[in-house]
Amino acid sequence: MVRTLVCALAAATAMSLAPASRPAVAADTQEEMRDAEQPAVLRVGATRELKRPSAAAQIARDGDTIEIDAGIYDGDAAVWRQHRLTIRGLGGRAHLRANGAHAEGKAIWVIKGNDTTIESVEFSGAKVSDQNGAGIRLEGAGLTVRECYFHNNENGILAGANQASDIVVEHSEFTQNGAGDGYSHNLYVGNVRSFTLRFSYVHHALVGHNVMMNDRPAGGRSLFVRAGTDSARIVNNVFSGRGVVLNGPGELENNVVSEKTAFVDPAGFDYRLRAGAAAIGRGVDPGSAHGFELRPTMEYAHKTGKRSRGNSGKLDAGAFEYQNVR
Repeated sequence: MVRTLVCALAAATAMSLAPASRPAVAADTQEEMRDAEQPAVLRVGATRELKRPSAAAQIARDGDTIEIDAGIYDGDAAVWRQHRLTIRGLGGRAHLRANGAHAEGKAIWVIKGNDTTIESVEFSGAKVSDQNGAGIRLEGAGLTVRECYFHNNENGILAGANQASDIVVEHSEFTQNGAGDGYSHNLYVGNVRSFTLRFSYVHHALVGHNVMMNDRPAGGRSLFVRAGTDSARIVNNVFSGRGVVLNGPGELENNVVSEKTAFVDPAGFDYRLRAGAAAIGRGVDPGSAHGFELRPTMEYAHKTGKRSRGNSGKLDAGAFEYQNVR
């Protein structure tokens, strides 16, 4: 298998259809009503019958949608075993603040089911005895995370190897995750079928990996991309900072190593290209991977947003098309 990694943002945004809502019923009767029902909406919140997400995890069925009212849920952790769940914050982010809680000694949420979608949820404070606690620990196959915020955990998302798993993270922020030992990270994904990270802000991991530009002001050298047993194809990227681009098997094509002076305002997170930057016109058509076209039509807008990518003629390397910015 050859993997392709490009610094380009896709136009398509995954859409999902939520099942129809039904009136809330008492927690002790919800389970009794489920056998004859289609997938349902379970609501969680201080004024609901289900007060905590872990209560919904105990009675949810495959295909359900769990809506969690915005607010702080202290000391609550859960294992989600069902398949095709959609779990979303309602009216803002639902904040899962661990405060010492964990599921199975692993995470705030352990996802054992397949094809789970999580939207508008905040995870913080995950800590366990082996210093490998995560906001989300994925053990099933397939995960979409959208508009979520992971901070001050030992790991943000921790996903093991699973060749049947496709993972998408978009419009999300990861910061200050890591136990400080170099073995825990903002975002760590094992050997999966595909991993897509787009329109997200991943920064300031505590010693571990970020999945970000290497611009530590104190210097030092970091690793941008680590390939496993499969070969990585790295095309049309701009790398800036002191770091090794690739460790492991792979192919580097049409990438540019550049100083920060090539960007408009890196201190203000504006990585658009300045006039004369080496990346202008350097790109090649990256083709496709897993049936997904890799030529970018959208680009990142800080923070965790997106906008249409301009067209200056020949494709430029890097995350942004040159727009004659001075």
